[in-house]
Amino acid sequence: MHNLKTELPNCLDDSGWPLRWHVRAYCEKNRAFRDFVLSRFRRINGLEGDADFTKADDKRWNNKIDIVLVPDSRLTDY
Repeated sequence: MHNLKTELPNCLDDSGWPLRWHVRAYCEKNRAFRDFVLSRFRRINGLEGDADFTKADDKRWNNKIDIVLVPDSRLTDY
């Protein structure tokens, strides 16, 4: 559980699991962008205006990578 933190949200994402939403936000306590599970928030205190960090500042979120998916070699054709 996150206590006494200030998160500056910039993205809302559905992980694909039912009712499992994540907020991508800048965490001032850790000084980094992090993913937070929305259902773990107990309350949201007042909003204070525009954030100092935006989605454009989140290098990991904006970095595109290529992945190659291959079947496990232990699998057989059936």
